[in-house]
Amino acid sequence: ADEQAAEAAKILTLKQYGERVFMPAKAVTMSENGRASYQGNLDRTIYPALGAFKLPDITSAQISALLLDIQASGKAHATVIKAYTILHSLFKMAYLGDMIPKNPMDKVERPKPRKDEIQGAEPQAYTAAEIKQLFDILDAEPLKWRALVHLLIDTGIRRGECCALKWEDINYAERSIHVCRNAVKTT
Repeated sequence: ADEQAAEAAKILTLKQYGERVFMPAKAVTMSENGRASYQGNLDRTIYPALGAFKLPDITSAQISALLLDIQASGKAHATVIKAYTILHSLFKMAYLGDMIPKNPMDKVERPKPRKDEIQGAEPQAYTAAEIKQLFDILDAEPLKWRALVHLLIDTGIRRGECCALKWEDINYAERSIHVCRNAVKTT
């Protein structure tokens, strides 16, 4: 902790804090996928906008403007929330570590979805007629694609879980599949 405090005392910019203190601390408690997701968001969105600013100089207005820019660019609501969550965590760590006198995130509202993103409570799902049409179209496709789509529809398995399946996960005697991994693109 003393090393972290000494290192933090040398930090000037948000990017330096992110690279030297925030991400090393997060890497200890996060999965590789979570770490890669945070790093990607920092590199693509947060650092280009705020990375060069001195940590104590970043205002709530700048953060709110960044979140609005992300939203206005047409990105999904989940993308905006991810940036908000990362910034919230980073500034909380900086505040608790006495790097900043106040946390600018205290005055940043959690982003709400755009009007065109608000969906009803019911999840989007195919109708029986749509599934029949899909299966009819699939008959002309190679076996691997037919098997993939049937597996996805018949089981409700997630795409990443399906892509991570191995032959040993299939138990032909019990007619079951053991889902134990998830494939995620991290680069």
